[in-house]
Amino acid sequence: MPSLGWWAWWAYSASDYKVGIFPFGEVGLVDAVASHVDEAVVVLKLKKGRPVLFTPEDPERVVKLIDSLRKA
Repeated sequence: MPSLGWWAWWAYSASDYKVGIFPFGEVGLVDAVASHVDEAVVVLKLKKGRPVLFTPEDPERVVKLIDSLRKA
């Protein structure tokens, strides 16, 4: 997993919490609302707008839920 870049736009950042616009590996700029960014993250690639990165407690479950809603 790539890490969030060291610079950001319109961001708040503490050692274990980040909110703002950050570069994220090959994905490019993402809107991040995340804690524990060194662990698993979920990145939603939207049809319009920047991807959204967040860190739910159970990322695999969230991905399955989103995928099931997308297929409905």
